[in-house]
Amino acid sequence: MVRDTFRLLGAAVEDPREKNKEDGWITVHVGSAIHEGVLEIKSTRSDQFGEDGRRQLLDWIDRGRTMRQKNYKGIFVGNSAVNKPLEQRPDAFSDSWKKTAALRHICALTSADLWRLYLMSLRKELDQDSFWTRLFSTDGVFDIAPHMPTACPPSATHEPAGPG
Repeated sequence: MVRDTFRLLGAAVEDPREKNKEDGWITVHVGSAIHEGVLEIKSTRSDQFGEDGRRQLLDWIDRGRTMRQKNYKGIFVGNSAVNKPLEQRPDAFSDSWKKTAALRHICALTSADLWRLYLMSLRKELDQDSFWTRLFSTDGVFDIAPHMPTACPPSATHEPAGPG
């Protein structure tokens, strides 16, 4: 679902080739710039993500350097506290997780924020070039706020509109 959502937002996404390795490779063209990343997709019942997902992503970045001779941006997409309604979920990333991700040049976002971005794209409210440029230049947790429409009620970002 995460890879498909990135595709719907205009990225070329390569599915994983090996089990228990990276969750995909992503390429985005913005003007003459080419952005390339490696994905780690995690889901947990815990309120916050542990260090394991971030460490795995660092391994995938290193695999990209070794196998593909490229420096990939690490992109972590996570869904925490999956047993709680979205509005009751705490911050998915601890302060130490955020600091280390920023120092390691990893961009992290929640699957809920990715879904909100997709819904904005459907409504033609998302500047995709700006989104991709900011995503690939973010070190730490991606801030969705600059992309939110000014008059967007919170409920409008939680559920897709019905058919028709």
